[in-house]
Amino acid sequence: MTEIKELYWDVSERVCQKMGLSEEVKRYLLNEVDIKSLGEEASKKLEEVNESVKNIDRYAQEIESIGDEEKREKLKYFFGKGIRIAFGSGSNENFERYRKELFSYENKIDKELLTIENEIGKISGEENSILMEVVDRLLKEEDLTRTQRENALKLKEAYEAEYKRKRRELEKNPELKRKLEVLLKKKEELERMKRLLAFPMAEFMKAIGNVYVANFYALSEIKGGMSTPKGKDTILYSRIRAHDADKLRMGFGAEIGHKIAEYFVEKDELCISVSEFYDILGAYCSGSPYPEEVIKENAVLGELSLNGVDITSEDEVKKILGKKFEENRERYKRWIRDAQDYVARHGRPGHQEGAALFLRLAKVFGDNLPKIAGKALRNLNIDFTNPISFYKSIIKEYQGDAK
Repeated sequence: MTEIKELYWDVSERVCQKMGLSEEVKRYLLNEVDIKSLGEEASKKLEEVNESVKNIDRYAQEIESIGDEEKREKLKYFFGKGIRIAFGSGSNENFERYRKELFSYENKIDKELLTIENEIGKISGEENSILMEVVDRLLKEEDLTRTQRENALKLKEAYEAEYKRKRRELEKNPELKRKLEVLLKKKEELERMKRLLAFPMAEFMKAIGNVYVANFYALSEIKGGMSTPKGKDTILYSRIRAHDADKLRMGFGAEIGHKIAEYFVEKDELCISVSEFYDILGAYCSGSPYPEEVIKENAVLGELSLNGVDITSEDEVKKILGKKFEENRERYKRWIRDAQDYVARHGRPGHQEGAALFLRLAKVFGDNLPKIAGKALRNLNIDFTNPISFYKSIIKEYQGDAK
């Protein structure tokens, strides 16, 4: 692990130097970004899945302790249906129906609970306890007029007198006591119902999310991939990739490129295609760039996309590329699948448009591109929200630095 961190630090230094970035950025990369193994993180996610399974089992057992048979069966219904939908046997439409049905039942429980709380308040004398808390806070205010203070005190005295009367009545009346005990038990059970109703989808989706992430991390580990979890200052590396220093350097450079872009640009202002441009640039600056043919093939598709072609459609791409597509069918099909995945998750084919941006800008600025891209991150006139706007604004701002 020490050797891996040292390599990461070396790549961070190199990328920052090539892009002309400050010591502050370098300190962020060295001190605040964690380097972790994909395999270890996959194991942690599976541990969280096991914990969710235990919680689900405890939930199923707790349902059986609900005394009201109708409510117990209703909980079992939501539990079973939630499992079926969460684990893939239900469509989005079914999920929406389930969610509405669940919320409707929760509202019904809320109304029952409110009714019982009112009944408890009338018997125990605590029906206006919240109002009295407000009165107590009011009496602490220093700017009350004399009349306001007197009225508040009268209200408090009336409440306390009524409360004492009802408590005496409760102490003398065994039937009233039994009624209060029954109501308190009903309240406790309804509160448990609310808690149990809130549990199913949250825990099921958490378990499924962790299974998906664990699977993704494990596959990335096997394939020698790299990853940066969304919203976290973390870079995950593959121990298989770690056996090849050049591949690890390239991977770290790429992920550092993402982190640098995210450091300067707000998340909702950073288009995925621009972020992927900085990924390619980071690998380039690391000294172990992506293979030239990978960038070129992706850039061919990226240019089509930037010109309005739907590159998630194999037929569309084949129609335009013709013989070029047939000569590299399997590779282009791979990049098309990648574009489909990115469009589904991010709205744009990030890898392909990012590659197109890299080659376009490299053609204009040559070896000066890293410095230009570094300056752009600090320039308020650069538009990071769209690949075409990004390209145009960089050309407009820095055309005097063209090679």
